Amino acid sequence: MFRPPLAYVSWARWSACCWSTRLGPCRPTAKLRRSRSRLLRRFRKGNRGAARDHFLQESRWEQNWGGAYDDYEPLISFARDRHIPVLALNPPRALVRRVASQGLALALADPEMNRWGMRDEPRSDEPAYHEIILKQLRLCHAGLSDDAYQRMYEASVFRDEGMAKTITDYLRRTQDQAGAPAGPIVSYTGGGHIQYQLPVPNRVLRKRAVPVSHATIYLAAYEPGRAEEIRELIRDSIADYVWLTPLGAHGFPRRCG
Repeated sequence: MFRPPLAYVSWARWSACCWSTRLGPCRPTAKLRRSRSRLLRRFRKGNRGAARDHFLQESRWEQNWGGAYDDYEPLISFARDRHIPVLALNPPRALVRRVASQGLALALADPEMNRWGMRDEPRSDEPAYHEIILKQLRLCHAGLSDDAYQRMYEASVFRDEGMAKTITDYLRRTQDQAGAPAGPIVSYTGGGHIQYQLPVPNRVLRKRAVPVSHATIYLAAYEPGRAEEIRELIRDSIADYVWLTPLGAHGFPRRCG
């Protein structure tokens, strides 16, 4: 049976990707802030009792993320119970916001960029990625100036490069003498970060000197009246697999960058 080294999978409202070159324990990664990785490690080793509330308080969940922790808790609890490492993928939120408000060129002067290893990180700007992300930004944030859309686009590039860097750094640290990375790794992110392989998957492949197999799984809410939209996703190869889920309480999600 084929087991990809790296897997990107959509989970609930999210998407994910899985990578690996050999069999081994699965390392989940989640779209959490990298500055909280140490806290994730402590949470994984702590006792279960009041750990949840303590984790939410120490991580400043509402300030740093703001999404429903219930979407992540099953994954983190699964890793905790099985002593599986969990990595936080996102660059610090303050840096992402700085790029969105000032533009990438000015934001790179922030000393924190150097601390997080992002100042000199190579960045790619594929034409297909540029077209898709800008189109989605304009659809979901109508009425802004061209400069504002450009800064938001640069923030999207910055986040995707940061996520890819976290994955490739981990693969590099854990590779064996032959250069094969440990795996599989399962990366859980929003669907926009894996669409058409462009945002994170292609960046991981570009950063890797050693080839690595991967597969992407895109979760899509399904209702009979929108079946044609699902067919379009499949025709356009939005991912290696499209996984249909029931429509959630918030209704049909918009596809934003």
